[in-house]
Amino acid sequence: MGALTEVVRRYVPASYRAMIGPSEASSYYSLSDLQAIVVYVQERLFATHADMTAEAAVWSPLQLEFIGKVATVKFIPAAIDYWMDQQEQVTTTGTNETETFANRLSHLREVQKELLEDIAQEAPYVLPQYLASTEVKVSYYDDDLQILITPDPQQFQRAYRHRPGRHPWEV
Repeated sequence: MGALTEVVRRYVPASYRAMIGPSEASSYYSLSDLQAIVVYVQERLFATHADMTAEAAVWSPLQLEFIGKVATVKFIPAAIDYWMDQQEQVTTTGTNETETFANRLSHLREVQKELLEDIAQEAPYVLPQYLASTEVKVSYYDDDLQILITPDPQQFQRAYRHRPGRHPWEV
């Protein structure tokens, strides 16, 4: 088990144990399925991923926790699907049978909501270089305040010289 799958296990331990645990009854979801989510999240956030055995060495504790939270949010829909398929209680009286299904869904949705709030608050600290690179001011009329990040595109030099007859769409 990698450091990131361990973070997922900490946030939703019952779902992890039921879906991935060591028994035959918990073969609903495999560890490799969860690891695929972890790799996907790493690639989306940092455009790279660490091998499961090297995650703790590659990522800082702050990054491990953040990646784990995002992976948990991605894991929760599978956990919800699992618990919707499980019976909590079956009562039989004569020919009448009553089934009650588990109500773990509201708890999982609450955990998901809390994790999404944490992710939104922590993103500027974990991903500052990525968030800063996407900030662009659109207006080019700043009333001489000189606060623009990007220059006026009208002042860009042409990338290529015009060569007549080179491109059929140029007149």
